[in-house]
Amino acid sequence: MRRGVMLVLVAVLVLAAGCSDTQPADEVQAETNTAVADSTTSTAVADSTTSTAVIESTTPKPVTIEVVAGDYFFEGIPETVPVGTRLSLFNSSAREFHEMVVFKLDPAEQRTIEELSKLANVELVGRRDSGAVGVGEVLSVVFAMPESEQYTYVRDAPVLAEAGRYIIFCGIPVGMDPIEARNATGRGSIDDADIDGVPRHYEVGMMTEIVVSG
Repeated sequence: MRRGVMLVLVAVLVLAAGCSDTQPADEVQAETNTAVADSTTSTAVADSTTSTAVIESTTPKPVTIEVVAGDYFFEGIPETVPVGTRLSLFNSSAREFHEMVVFKLDPAEQRTIEELSKLANVELVGRRDSGAVGVGEVLSVVFAMPESEQYTYVRDAPVLAEAGRYIIFCGIPVGMDPIEARNATGRGSIDDADIDGVPRHYEVGMMTEIVVSG
């Protein structure tokens, strides 16, 4: 009988010793919850970082686009560009003087390129001294002699600084001598009355549309 009591006491002491080295159940659960929370937070941070990287890599950034002018067309103009895009001009024509008019259409203007290209210059851009109202605002005009890069611009630099619908066109009369055209544009815009019914470049195809987003 004494031997049985001693065995029971030994067993109790062993269990007590084992329990002293084991954390309480509530502490173990708390540590488990913390580990799970840390893991979840790390995953969320990783997902957020990945999402940000994807957004940054897919958002288009403003660049300088070289527009090439020919007889009678523009090349190199995308349909859509981000705000802040800058334009430059190269005239590839061997015989015609060209300009690049950067023109922001009024938000309410809904006519197509084909319809706008049939307007007289004064209807398209307006004229302050006569009170004629155009269909938008001229932001910049860039000039280039045949087979040359742009040599100057009037108004502001050709930067698409606001979102909206733009047209790019050339208003030089067809067949005008390049030196004469350069001198005439140096004095100001060429009036409709001064060209005696000769069509302008945009009337024979040199007008294109560009949408600025951002």
